[in-house]
Amino acid sequence: MLIVSDIMDKELKIGIITGLFGVLVALIYIFPQIYSPANIEIVDVTCYENILDIKARNVGKKIGVINKVDIEIINASVDYTPDLFILRSIGEDSMEVNITNIGWGPALNVTFTDLINANELIDILAINNSNLLWQGNITEGERIRIVYQFKHTMKITHNVSDIQNPIYNGELYSLTTYWDIYGHNHSKEDNSDYYIFTNDSIYLKPIKAGEGGGLGLGISEFYPITLDPEKKMPHQKSVNVSQQLQPNTADRFTIEIYSEKTANYIIKVYIYYNENEKFESNIIEVKSPKKDNN
Repeated sequence: MLIVSDIMDKELKIGIITGLFGVLVALIYIFPQIYSPANIEIVDVTCYENILDIKARNVGKKIGVINKVDIEIINASVDYTPDLFILRSIGEDSMEVNITNIGWGPALNVTFTDLINANELIDILAINNSNLLWQGNITEGERIRIVYQFKHTMKITHNVSDIQNPIYNGELYSLTTYWDIYGHNHSKEDNSDYYIFTNDSIYLKPIKAGEGGGLGLGISEFYPITLDPEKKMPHQKSVNVSQQLQPNTADRFTIEIYSEKTANYIIKVYIYYNENEKFESNIIEVKSPKKDNN
């Protein structure tokens, strides 16, 4: 009986040890899966003109949150360089070009040249030649409107399938040159495709800068912020963000920096995440356009 009892005690001990070992293994492998915190890494902060492009990833086991971005304005200077925005549109009886100065300084000695080199388009416009000029100064915030009347009413078409059978098609090209108060010369080009159809319909397709694009991580959110270049330096301005990152995922969001006046800024960016962690960027230079109050 003693021998049998000893064997049972040994088996019980082995069972207990095996059970404890199983529990230990479970703790080692399962506990981190349940209780491991989020582990957010800020991969990159890049600035394009006035856009801060922020990329992050979560290599932890829980959902992570980026909840705030602070921008420290170290230095700023108002930029009196003009910036002309050119928009062409078309109506039933006319074609219109709007030139707006969205910069903070005046555009001096502006020359707008519209190169319409297709006879079929000249035929429907009430013009005598292919070079239509506008000259003058455009102050900050001012818009110049140039209208070309058609000789007869046209139908505006938005049916893309019509483009397959136009009787005429070509490209409109314009060149705008101007000077700033610093003595620097600037130029801008604008291109638009046009199509004319047998039923006197016309279609104008603007060619937008940056149209198209490649593959990559998409932008999940845009956050605007407006800075004041004349406020005492240095100072900080916060952007409340809400970016949730699932485990083993990446995220990309942008902060669009606008200004009370067109200005050049020197900034640092601080990103807060994982409840109490903070990322600090290097010095970043930003060229910010004037805020649109319209």
